[in-house]
Amino acid sequence: EVLRVRRMVEDAPVLRPAPVIVPMPEHAFRAFLADVHRARFVEDKVGLVRAVAAGAWFASDQAAAVLREMPSWGQVDAALALHPRLVDPENEHRLYAALTFSSDREALRRRLGGAHHR
Repeated sequence: EVLRVRRMVEDAPVLRPAPVIVPMPEHAFRAFLADVHRARFVEDKVGLVRAVAAGAWFASDQAAAVLREMPSWGQVDAALALHPRLVDPENEHRLYAALTFSSDREALRRRLGGAHHR
């Protein structure tokens, strides 16, 4: 019996604590937002958002502020980059609310699979 329990313990998966995910610090976010604002072309703005979002996390309010810095024709692409990096997905409605047009809100819903905030 002791050997059986020992094998169970040895074979048990090692549990590691989940990493703590926090949004981008406010000072870094302000600098990022200023960079988005200064980018001249929508492709540059969206590219910057994609690059930064690949390694950062955002509160929904931060993501919404980024979308408000985008021309309407770049908002959906930026939202798609930001959405999976939200630390508070329960507030994703703020991302949708920041989009200029209802057609963009519907396009975002479609592109995210339709199971998101309406």
